[in-house]
Amino acid sequence: MIHIHRNNCEEIIRYSKAVMQRHSLREACGYLIGKKTVDSIFIEVVIPALNLGWPGSFWISDREENRIKEIAHNYNLELCALFHSHPKGSGELSPFDRKALNKSSLYWCIVAPPKTNSKTYQVRFYKPGVKRPLRYKVT
Repeated sequence: MIHIHRNNCEEIIRYSKAVMQRHSLREACGYLIGKKTVDSIFIEVVIPALNLGWPGSFWISDREENRIKEIAHNYNLELCALFHSHPKGSGELSPFDRKALNKSSLYWCIVAPPKTNSKTYQVRFYKPGVKRPLRYKVT
């Protein structure tokens, strides 16, 4: 089970909205750091990352990832999940996401704009090797 504080969930959405408003096709991305147990992840900090990818994609450099790992280490936490947005899509994994997730050691979180007739942004978590979104708990 993934546990995320309401403030962290709102921060991911706020950051993603800001990036989408500035650059309509640019994906927001970053890492969620926290603590892992055998059967749970507790997200404690949201750290946005510099997206070096082309519009409609994301790519985080090794240097940026190492910077964020250092921050996690300084907090005595670890990288738990990678997040990115789908500015014009849904919270579902794209074919590219699915391939990349299966090679990842991290959970993934995807943020997408509200569906028609809704004001609520979509936030979905995925685990490597699992095709459907995971349940998570907002505390």
